[in-house]
Amino acid sequence: MDKSHITHVDDGFVFLGHRIIRKRGSSGRMSVVTTIPREKARTFGHRLVKALSGNHEVAAVDMVASLNRQLTGWAAFYKFTDFTARTFRRIDQVVFWKLAHWLARKYRSRIKPLMRKWYRVPAAGHASGAHGCHPATCDQACTQHAAGADGRAHQCPRRAGA
Repeated sequence: MDKSHITHVDDGFVFLGHRIIRKRGSSGRMSVVTTIPREKARTFGHRLVKALSGNHEVAAVDMVASLNRQLTGWAAFYKFTDFTARTFRRIDQVVFWKLAHWLARKYRSRIKPLMRKWYRVPAAGHASGAHGCHPATCDQACTQHAAGADGRAHQCPRRAGA
């Protein structure tokens, strides 16, 4: 394929990792839309799968930190694109299940007992953080919001009753 060629914006093109195309919106007006190219999402998914395949001697905390760095960078790169929900949901599913399989292999367990032990659905209005509350919805004001004055993780008063 030639490195440079002339194309119409209605046909779309990939420029600097973004797919740019002109589409007709819901109101009938034509507008330029930037999306995540399918091949970029597929390549990123394969890279995450490769990172979660094997390599069970790595600590779980280090693996999650590595995945968080990759996911944060990828999401930041594509944060101004349109129609990202489907792509992000697919990447989220891949990471969730591959990490579940990775943990099951690492700890020589089945996935179901691991999910029962570690996975909790966050309460309404709360993020799924280590201490169980989100700074915007919590009544307590902590310096790091993870540790109180006594140094222990603080328990959100709304979550304490749940």
